[in-house]
Amino acid sequence: MNNRECPVCGTIMKHDSMSGPMGTEECHYKCPNHCYSYSFEYGGTEYYIWDCVLGYYYSDSRERQDTIERKVKKLVELAKADSEGIEGTARKTKGLL
Repeated sequence: MNNRECPVCGTIMKHDSMSGPMGTEECHYKCPNHCYSYSFEYGGTEYYIWDCVLGYYYSDSRERQDTIERKVKKLVELAKADSEGIEGTARKTKGLL
C-alpha cells in the first residue's frame, strides 16, 4: 500500500494504480477532502488543487514541465495557508497561472 499525505490538508490520499496497454503505467492520488489530486497516465501529468488544473505531457519541453511544477508548488502553498477555501485560493491565484 502506498500512503501519501495530501500536501494541502495532510489527509491520507486514495491511491489507485494500474498497468495499461503495452506496459504503460497509470497512477492516481486523490484527497478525500477534494483539495488536491495528482494523476499520471499515458505520459500526461495533471494536478488539481482546489478549482485549478495544471498539467503537462512528456513531449512538452523541460522548461514547461519545470514551470508547471513551480506553479503547482506555489498553488499548494497558497491553498495550505488559505483559511477561506476554494474561493479565496481562486482569488489569490489570478495572474499566477
